[in-house]
Amino acid sequence: LGERGLVQLSDALRRCDSLTYLSLQAVAATPPAVGALADALRQHDSLTCLSLEKNPHVGAEGALELGQMLKQNASLTALNLASCAVGDSGARELCDALM
Repeated sequence: LGERGLVQLSDALRRCDSLTYLSLQAVAATPPAVGALADALRQHDSLTCLSLEKNPHVGAEGALELGQMLKQNASLTALNLASCAVGDSGARELCDALM
């Protein structure tokens, strides 16, 4: 999928109000692409599960974007970031968003 594809998918998500589960496992997600996805999901109210597993370039920067999104998105209840190299600082950002 790559960065460009994920940005295009993020744009489409803004118009989709029935999607509840989205798996983006090993799609070569980058921090800018995750930022676009997070921006699209800030006001999304149907998605309950998002998996970004096996995207090692997400990193702490992507986790920061997702953390900011979680502060506004009340519907997302499951987020899989296994093998995304979020590190301690990224994990801290996510935890802060959930408090």
